[in-house]
Amino acid sequence: ADGSTNDSTYAYNADGSYSDTVVATPAGGGATTTLYSYTSSGQLQSADTTNPDGSVADYSYNGQGQVVNTNDFVPSANGSYTDTWSMSNGAAGEYWWNSSTYEYQETWQNADGSSFTDTYQYAAGGSPGASGYSFTETYSDSSGDTGSRTYDAATGVTTVSWDSAQTGAISGTSANDSGFIGLQLEGEVTNTTNDPTYFNPLAGSAFNAFLTAHG
Repeated sequence: ADGSTNDSTYAYNADGSYSDTVVATPAGGGATTTLYSYTSSGQLQSADTTNPDGSVADYSYNGQGQVVNTNDFVPSANGSYTDTWSMSNGAAGEYWWNSSTYEYQETWQNADGSSFTDTYQYAAGGSPGASGYSFTETYSDSSGDTGSRTYDAATGVTTVSWDSAQTGAISGTSANDSGFIGLQLEGEVTNTTNDPTYFNPLAGSAFNAFLTAHG
């Protein structure tokens, strides 16, 4: 009677699984869309909600109907954003971008309690999605490892330093920089990816090559 609507659209797959897309629109407009995914037996697997402001809330469920992971993305009109995620095993994290201060930060806690923090500070105009801007990345983890990576856009030279119990303090320069490495914008698989930073040798070849060169 107030003019609001609630519409559901079902889509069925050959194996019997299906989805239900629910669009709820209040009388004043501004629709909220939620995509529910079900198994062939009707067990809810996931619920992904997109709100009128662009924020997104994603939830996944196990066979007992319990939430096993969440991911909440909140953008701002100026381009800033925050994404927080968690898993039922205790792993959790957050990453955010501040377009006013040109700063990006990612914090991460694994299920075993280990953690790290990774921060980028860009020169004016820079961002995780752009190239050609100077930046300094700083990294630290719960094991006491620390690292920094500074890219000078004017010279194209990157200076890397690293200090850990395994390697001691080492540093060096490189003419080839990989740019930003990490999570950005909603949709990243934050609850299944392990440490996507530059300072994880498994995330990319650049840091692994740096460690090898400094034996």
